[in-house]
Amino acid sequence: MGVPSRQAEEPAEITPALARRNLLFGLALAGLFVALFVGTVGVALIYLAIAD
Repeated sequence: MGVPSRQAEEPAEITPALARRNLLFGLALAGLFVALFVGTVGVALIYLAIAD
């Protein structure tokens, strides 16, 4: 009872449309990271401003 062997699939052809989509996805993820980071700093600054 072994593990069934799986054939590796050929990699997808990198077309300009696929490259553009991947770039936009990467930029969106980077933007999300920056937004979360800025939001965290913003909440911390608001807390420090109103904390006694």
